[in-house]
Amino acid sequence: MTTPRDTEAELAGAFLNFRQVWADASGDRWIGVAQLDFDHNFDEVRPYQVYLQYKGPLGKWNIRAGHYLLPFGLLTTYDTERLVLRGLEETNLGIRSDTGAQLFGRSGDFDYALSVTGGLGNSRLFDSRARPLLATRVAYVREAWQVGLSALTGRVWPGSNR
Repeated sequence: MTTPRDTEAELAGAFLNFRQVWADASGDRWIGVAQLDFDHNFDEVRPYQVYLQYKGPLGKWNIRAGHYLLPFGLLTTYDTERLVLRGLEETNLGIRSDTGAQLFGRSGDFDYALSVTGGLGNSRLFDSRARPLLATRVAYVREAWQVGLSALTGRVWPGSNR
């Protein structure tokens, strides 16, 4: 007869998402987002995405400022944070989200984004030694498929995704 072993269950992570939309007379709108991430049985609480966005007419252009996912790769509107198969940004770029400003939108069949951030990732909001990090992408989108290019230049702060 075997004796039962002590087992520990852990909640690896959970999100809490707040989103507020404000419309103005022309139909354009402000969008405020605050996502909190709870890790390791709620022992760690960290902001995941916190930003304010102004949406231009029909999404042709948008301006976002705050802490957000960098526009790199083709999965820019699909977050893989809590999925079994995750994106490779942290491995191949060393960064997934950062604090800064972004211009993005859609023109016909093209989707575009241009972002300027500090390259600090999740490690801190500000450091005087940080240098600008520029991330950009453009994609041709057709129904269920897309093809595009992404570029990143600048310096990613060591340990930026802790």
